[in-house]
Amino acid sequence: MAMFERHFSVAQANALLPRLRRLFRDIHALDTRLDPLCRAHGELLARSAEYNVGGRELAEYFVLSVRWRQLVESIFRLGVQVKDLERGLCDFPHLRDSGEEVFLCWHLAEDKVAYWHDLDAGYAGRTPL
Repeated sequence: MAMFERHFSVAQANALLPRLRRLFRDIHALDTRLDPLCRAHGELLARSAEYNVGGRELAEYFVLSVRWRQLVESIFRLGVQVKDLERGLCDFPHLRDSGEEVFLCWHLAEDKVAYWHDLDAGYAGRTPL
């Protein structure tokens, strides 16, 4: 029985790469804006849930955080497994010719999907297609 509802061919996974590159670019841009806000308002952020504080000071942080989450969720809704946001490391559920369920593996520094690995092998177990 298959573990994943959706499976990608190599061509389907490669067709998603331009969209994934844009999503990761936007996520990384938000990270750049969120990080200093988080450092600057860390104490308020820690207290905000408990004491309902922050107001104007945290409004930008919360708006950016919601957008960040929406971007990440949009990747998951595609059926892609995100393994490392910073590196843009993704796994695509795939059925081999034998019917075995594996992952196609790709990250931002790569031009195309060119590797696969067993479900429990991870990045270290990558094998060229």
